[in-house]
Amino acid sequence: MKKLINLFYRRKGLALRPAPPSAFDEQQRLLGEQPPSVIFDVGGHYGETVHEYRRRFPTATIYSFEPFPDSFVLLEQAAKRYQDVHATQAALSDKNGDAEFSVNENSATNSLLAVSRDAPKYWGGLVEARGATRVPTVTLDSFCASRGIDSIDILKLDAQGGEPLVLRGAERMLERGAIRLVYVEIITVPCYAEQLQIDQFLGMMREYGFSFHNFYDLHSSQSGQLKQCDTIFVRQNDKDFSPENTTNATPQSSPPQMVA
Repeated sequence: MKKLINLFYRRKGLALRPAPPSAFDEQQRLLGEQPPSVIFDVGGHYGETVHEYRRRFPTATIYSFEPFPDSFVLLEQAAKRYQDVHATQAALSDKNGDAEFSVNENSATNSLLAVSRDAPKYWGGLVEARGATRVPTVTLDSFCASRGIDSIDILKLDAQGGEPLVLRGAERMLERGAIRLVYVEIITVPCYAEQLQIDQFLGMMREYGFSFHNFYDLHSSQSGQLKQCDTIFVRQNDKDFSPENTTNATPQSSPPQMVA
């Protein structure tokens, strides 16, 4: 039957292939032997990632950060549904204190970085600036020190171009090799002023001691140019991520994907 189905789609100029695992499936697979005990959700927004991580890793302690007051209200409500999920109204950055925070038309695009002049060419009104506010900032290093957190299994970063600031504020943890896996959104076309190019970001992660694992959830423009993607980085020389320890893991099944 499979051969007949494949023949039918080939005649239509299409092909069936297994859908790639999602970034969350892959994190679950990579950490399957040692489920995470501590997860940092940087850019918590309304709590979307909190729900996903709690579903997949029910025993983990999750720290979620969201600086924008309107979004934080919803994040805090999401966190209260679960045990060991802690919401903090602050932006993780490279210093403790406060900073100007750009407020855009879509709250998911708010950032410590100002909107780029070229952003409308790629994003239309999605990241159109409509003001700014002051928000508290805290470094990952100081937050961990204050809470007695020795290591982080998953560091999820969705800081809308502010990811380098977060990592600069985590250099003590990074130097100790205390962060196992980084799951991060990378924007690959102009969106924010001073955002890194993708090759710069990959190089920075390598300098921090991480190996690139894969791309996920790629979004392209109508012309085919990649606009943003999710990525996973794993700590270099970590035996838990060696091929012999991961290739036999069974990822969650995904429906087949039809491609032209």
